[in-house]
Parts: sequence; structure tokens; C-alpha cells
Amino acid sequence: MTIFLILGAVAGLYVLALLFRLASYALPVYAGLTCAFLLLRHDVGHLGAILGGLAAGIATLLIGQGLVAFIRSPML
Repeated sequence: MTIFLILGAVAGLYVLALLFRLASYALPVYAGLTCAFLLLRHDVGHLGAILGGLAAGIATLLIGQGLVAFIRSPML
């Protein structure tokens, strides 16, 4: 019975770490999807919307990582 408590605690901590890791990718995914739907609505075409959304998501991710690496605030 004690082993289940330990395994449950480990699983809970793993899920919590996974939640924080995935939260850092939420903004680039949202930016990419928003850009893709905007481009699709403006008749760019499916391939152009996919490539534009992918580029916007990657750019958002790289800018965010660069800012975190550059600023290095104690609050982070």
C-alpha cells in the first residue's frame, strides 16, 4: 500500500512538471494558429496559411526563448 502512495506522488509531480513544460508552448501555438486562420481568411491558400502559421509560431517561440535568455530576471 505504501508503494502506491509513493508511485502516486511521483506521478503527480511528473504531471505537474509536464503541465509547466507544455504551458511554455501555448503562446507560440496560439500565435501560429491565429496567423494561419487569418491568412486562410484572406485567401492566401492552404499551403500559404500553413507555412505562414508555422513561421509565426516558430518566430514567437524563438523570440520568447531569446528574451528569457537575454533578460535573466530573478523573477523568472
